[in-house]
Amino acid sequence: MGWCTMVTEKLPKQVSGILAQDEKVESIFDLDTCIVYSTNTRLITQVGRRIQDYHYNHISSVAHESKRHWMVFAFGIVFILLGTVFLVPAGTFRSLGGPSIGLGLILFVVFMLHRPEWVEVHVVGVHNPLKLTGSRKGLDSLLRTIREKRATLSPSASTSTQSPDVSEQIRRLAQLKEEGILTEQEFEQKKAELLKKIGA
Repeated sequence: MGWCTMVTEKLPKQVSGILAQDEKVESIFDLDTCIVYSTNTRLITQVGRRIQDYHYNHISSVAHESKRHWMVFAFGIVFILLGTVFLVPAGTFRSLGGPSIGLGLILFVVFMLHRPEWVEVHVVGVHNPLKLTGSRKGLDSLLRTIREKRATLSPSASTSTQSPDVSEQIRRLAQLKEEGILTEQEFEQKKAELLKKIGA
């Protein structure tokens, strides 16, 4: 999994339907848990048909995290020790020594090679942080993008496109269009009216 740049015309309708007129998707991160679209003003996450957005100015902190599974390591050591004990005395338990050591070594290798990594995005007003898992390369690129955007956007930049309330309304209109309740023309008309209200 990694990331790539994609033009707006190739975006899913759920994503393109909530973009403001001057908003462009600059990068796409295909992660394990979701697809993240990085625009010039916000992050948009897509899990199936569910879309959420987070303005860069609303992101309070972001960090790259990782975790070791120490229980796997502990069980590996236990099996290796048990295997060593079983190999010493003669008798029926001797045959268990080799497999036990083998299992312990496998667990130890799993511990060394498997280290889950993720990016935690803390958003103002959102109780739980956004946890995005994926490859090291994809996560590093996403982290760098978020930090660069937060550093370059002015405090008022998030209001230059659309407010979270308007974004939510447009998202709901896009859903109604997908369900066939609104026509394409009705959707575009209502979207234009909402954007006009905030001067986008």
